[in-house]
Amino acid sequence: MSVQLTKKIKELNGGTIVLDKINELSEYGQKFLLYQINQTNLVDFKGNLTDEKIKLKFIFTSKNRLKRGEINEELFLEVNSSKIQIPLL
Repeated sequence: MSVQLTKKIKELNGGTIVLDKINELSEYGQKFLLYQINQTNLVDFKGNLTDEKIKLKFIFTSKNRLKRGEINEELFLEVNSSKIQIPLL
């Protein structure tokens, strides 16, 4: 993770991150996201855990309904824990 991303996550502490098109994330991006969802400590730019506590909420969006096999299985289960379907306008 880059130093800039680490700083951004520090700034977002206590806030909410909205991620669109999660099915288009790279495999590395999906693994990092899954790791960060399950962490309470900040991960530094070298991938090491720090003593700094981080609390974030995530909202995931996708144009199409996600299906098993499109994204990392564990991430799929995390993301699919609650759904909000918005009708077409």
